[in-house]
Amino acid sequence: MTRKLTPFLRLTLSTLLAVPALSAAALAQDNPNAGAAAAAPTPGTASVPADNTSGAASGNAPANPTQGAAATKKKGGSGPALGLNPEAPQVGGLITSPAEVVAPPTEESTGEWKFDVTGYFRAPLRFSWGPPTTPDNNATATTNDAGTQLRTPPLVPDANYIDWRYTNSMVGPWTELNFHYGNDRAKATVQIASYNITDSGYRRLEANLGINEAFLSLTYPEFIDEDARLTVIAGAYTNRYGAAGRYDAGRYETYLFGRTHTAGLTVTFDQDWNDWTFEAEGGFGGKLEPIPFYGAPGAPGAGTPANQQLPAWEPYPGPVPQESTFVGHLHAGAVYKKQWILGAHYINVFANDNERAGSYQGASGAWDAPGAGMGARDPQAAKPSIVISGADLKLLGGVLGDGYIGYSHLSATNALYLADAIEVLHSFGGWQLHDNYFGPAGATDPVTGTIDSVELQYSFSFGQLFHYPQAFWGDGVDIIGTIFGMFNHVNPSNAAYKQNKLKYGTEWTYTPLPWLGIGGRYDVVEPNLDRSGESFSVLSPRLIFKTAFVTHEQIMIQYSRYFYGSDYEPGIGAVAGFMSGSQFPYNSQNGGSQLGVDKNAAQIAAIIWF
Repeated sequence: MTRKLTPFLRLTLSTLLAVPALSAAALAQDNPNAGAAAAAPTPGTASVPADNTSGAASGNAPANPTQGAAATKKKGGSGPALGLNPEAPQVGGLITSPAEVVAPPTEESTGEWKFDVTGYFRAPLRFSWGPPTTPDNNATATTNDAGTQLRTPPLVPDANYIDWRYTNSMVGPWTELNFHYGNDRAKATVQIASYNITDSGYRRLEANLGINEAFLSLTYPEFIDEDARLTVIAGAYTNRYGAAGRYDAGRYETYLFGRTHTAGLTVTFDQDWNDWTFEAEGGFGGKLEPIPFYGAPGAPGAGTPANQQLPAWEPYPGPVPQESTFVGHLHAGAVYKKQWILGAHYINVFANDNERAGSYQGASGAWDAPGAGMGARDPQAAKPSIVISGADLKLLGGVLGDGYIGYSHLSATNALYLADAIEVLHSFGGWQLHDNYFGPAGATDPVTGTIDSVELQYSFSFGQLFHYPQAFWGDGVDIIGTIFGMFNHVNPSNAAYKQNKLKYGTEWTYTPLPWLGIGGRYDVVEPNLDRSGESFSVLSPRLIFKTAFVTHEQIMIQYSRYFYGSDYEPGIGAVAGFMSGSQFPYNSQNGGSQLGVDKNAAQIAAIIWF
């Protein structure tokens, strides 16, 4: 393939990819073959090479589909599949490379029970700086002369995971430890996790998730014949569908179809046929219990809004009582040569528990008029539901790059009463879906309507192209480019909130030396295509430090410069249309706090998986 490149392009690639390798060979600290055997990702990555399978109970490294030889079949677990493996980390790295990794040597199947620990963390310092964003409260002054403000977390619009404007460029902390005990047929997993780090922050109890997941995986190889497998997962865990990345949710770290947060059961059946693997998967689960509700925010005669009276460690229940929420889901698709994954998805989230939801206020049946947001759902009102359907196509193409494109249709009915049994399009449950798509943050508009979404992502490794047809594991100089984007058409029952949303960007990383990566990212975010003043863009150059081309860790230093539309300019008091950079706390949801935004931000992030 490279012989068809123009002489100029060949010379450019040779200069960028081949010449630095001379010094890289002298500076490399690890044997490339040893790194490959460890199945580590390519330079600058923090993604974990776990099987892209929602049902496999064995193995944490993908098969290698692009080395020219047929992949060795591993009994007891399927290859790439329709969803991410529940054992894979719940979040992804800042940098993800499409370069191939090599599976560790296949071990003989045994019945020996073993204990092991896997984990992942990212620990970032995120901060921003700039002039005051609100007017001086001094009545005799017209400007705020308080000087440059330094803020952490950063006062920027794309740093909040549950905000549609989130880009995953300015990430928050996350730590997880996964304890496994079992053999090649049965394995128990217990996960502890936190999205805050106590010593460098504060004891934010709601962020320390404790026992976050606990589930059991059972694998039945040769279920019907030697080419068929059945996998059963039961307990409290997450299924993830519509992930744009190879090993994670992709550049935006969200799910096109959804991530479940339930206890229940998932059954997966795989059948190999020549170069194809056909798969069917289904599951059912529910939230163990809804969050107690103590009153609607701002209820007349209630004094201080109930959500502001909650202790700091109490999770925010939403503006109306949540009902007992359940999720049923079905998926079907096929994998071709472990490179192409085609899937169809259907997820139904539903509830009908208005009596118990009302009892939290001390009187069962404390209903108010539909949409009033004062108590439990009126029994005559439509039952809450979110139905998500669609299809996606993923490419794990080696020299062709990694790609993803998917379409989803979300139909919501009275979904404000649904708990966070589902997480989809940056939104946990009904009230976050409302705040991102169906009305002003903290309001109680009916969450009824549809969202049609398209997401795409494509990554290409010039190192693989340069070395082709020889195998390339990322154990050398590389240039990795990625483009990504997401479009949402929102059509709610209230036509006033009908809108189109678009965000897109590109990311590039050049690794000239084993210990150094140089790159950057550019994002454009348009929350409403009819209001250009709400849009912003951000340019983020970065340096990546590590110990080898093929490794598990990185230290990333990034600067971000923001460019804002006119609606981000602060005014005096509450200004209609004013866009805030404030984050929505989990125990209080009145929308933004009337603070503006900073134009300069930076982060220093330590990331590792093991």
